[in-house]
Amino acid sequence: MKPVSSVLCLLILLPLPVVAQMDQTHSVAPAEDCTRLSPELRAVVAAMDRSGLRIEALPRPERGSAVEPSSHKLEVALRPLSDVALVGKETKPNENGENLFGGFVRLAIPKDGMYRISAGSTIWIEVIDEGKPIERVRIAPRLHCGRIHKSLGFPLKGEQSYWLQISGSKRPDVALLITKEPER
Repeated sequence: MKPVSSVLCLLILLPLPVVAQMDQTHSVAPAEDCTRLSPELRAVVAAMDRSGLRIEALPRPERGSAVEPSSHKLEVALRPLSDVALVGKETKPNENGENLFGGFVRLAIPKDGMYRISAGSTIWIEVIDEGKPIERVRIAPRLHCGRIHKSLGFPLKGEQSYWLQISGSKRPDVALLITKEPER
């Protein structure tokens, strides 16, 4: 009788660790329903699915042609982060710079307003004005829709140019979309 009770105990107790482990797993949160987004955000999500203009990031904020905000995606070829002269210590990613990419893109702003910079992958984004990062503004909840990983807002002045500093990318390229938010 003893072997049968041992087998029975084993059969009863064996599933317990599996059930306990299942309780420890984190379920993936369902993606946000894209149809619930504002028309402006739906346009941003849709634009990230289209092909874009390919540009090269610069290693430092020097002279270069500028891009303007538009509804067209930019496909930015980044540089090895070791070749990039980041502005300000607070903008450097906390990781070792090996196998990371970044660079600068000059941004021309036609008129005052709030501008959204959306990225298709994990990167660190700063907008630099006269050698200093501009404070970000939360303009919408984090997007969990389409190809957008991050979307940040920046209050920018018209008829000025800024430097978009990109760092911490694990990929040698990044998809960006820079749009003006509608005035409310």
